[in-house]
Amino acid sequence: LTTAADIQRVLGLPADIFKPSEGNYEEDIITEEDIPHLLADPDIDINDIFDEVDYEFFEEPEYRDIYLVKLRGYYNLLRGRKLLSENKWFLFIHNRFTNGWCMVEVAFDEYTLINTEGKLISNDTYEWVGRVNEGCAVVEKDLGYNLLKTDGTYVLNQWVDFLGRMRNGWSTIKHNKKKNYINITGELMFGDDINLEINKGFFDGYAVVKM
Repeated sequence: LTTAADIQRVLGLPADIFKPSEGNYEEDIITEEDIPHLLADPDIDINDIFDEVDYEFFEEPEYRDIYLVKLRGYYNLLRGRKLLSENKWFLFIHNRFTNGWCMVEVAFDEYTLINTEGKLISNDTYEWVGRVNEGCAVVEKDLGYNLLKTDGTYVLNQWVDFLGRMRNGWSTIKHNKKKNYINITGELMFGDDINLEINKGFFDGYAVVKM
């Protein structure tokens, strides 16, 4: 069986089963490059451009004007008639912005953060990213943990065993079996001569510690 006609004849299929569809199929496929041009045309319905449009993806009132869109298994965010990220689509987008930043999956198990203007927080990707709080987020790579500031720089010049979310200006830190607190400038609360047995995160200016 080498031709469509052979397959049709042997299987007893209708004669027009392999009839080409009208038009050029390839030309009907919407590509990522087409989308900005299609969105620029107010006569084209948004729902005709994407496979799916979720108008209620974000629950927070201040982000309800941002929609989740899907095209051939990849996701992006749409505000008005403009994609937040025109050059990059994602495998997954978290349905919550925290202080203007949202987690996205760039590739399989590779995450970063995007803001409401479509800017990625860093060119690096991470195995896990926390929520932005007080100007930074905890990020994890195979090297350990670090605090990533919203300007794309790191608080620490090394990766450590554990970091907690920044609260009241301090994050819990653990490295080489030593526990302490660190602020966004990289300053430790206690010197190396003090080793905390317990260092809970701050809340309303207080934290539980045990020396």
